[in-house]
Amino acid sequence: MFAWGSLRVYNQAWINHSPGNIMDIKELLEILACPKCKGELMLTEPEDGLVCQACNLMYEIREGIPVMLVEEAKDLGGGK
Repeated sequence: MFAWGSLRVYNQAWINHSPGNIMDIKELLEILACPKCKGELMLTEPEDGLVCQACNLMYEIREGIPVMLVEEAKDLGGGK
């Protein structure tokens, strides 16, 4: 049987991006790729975005959630 309460707790932990999260951004880096070129992403130093060096795009992290939309990515200049 599915427990709706556990889903709520999971979602709340992710939204809060607290140390007790089920998966933090560094763990996500292992499975995420640039949606434009499928290349590797790197976390910015202030941990506010994910950067694809091949495309020179930065995908913002808002409220602990990476926004992985090419249309919303910040162009850092140059790239593909």
